[in-house]
Amino acid sequence: MLQQHAPTETHILPQQAIRDPFVLEFLELKDEYSESDFEEALINHLMDFMLELGDDFAFVGRQRRLRIDDNWFRVDLLFFHRRLRCLLIVDLKVGKFSYSDAGQMNMYLNYAKEPLDATG
Repeated sequence: MLQQHAPTETHILPQQAIRDPFVLEFLELKDEYSESDFEEALINHLMDFMLELGDDFAFVGRQRRLRIDDNWFRVDLLFFHRRLRCLLIVDLKVGKFSYSDAGQMNMYLNYAKEPLDATG
């Protein structure tokens, strides 16, 4: 649950930090594409994608390994928002969103609440 605070110069709400919706036409993807094609297009147009995300984002990595308990996972793209001081985990999905996708994102959300391990 997001806390509602009046925004100040140093404090912004997450809803204000991330654009909605995203316009990704600059990727020039075909009508049908895979998750890896989508990721490759985002990386090839990283500057455009970061401008579309909004201000204060820093790119951390691609296919970043995360260790959760005794298991290793890979997230497609990882960003850090400087003013919000939080991670933005991007897990690309093509097709219908499933319950397992929701569970996976919830697991990543819980991970993102913890400090980023520099060894991952």
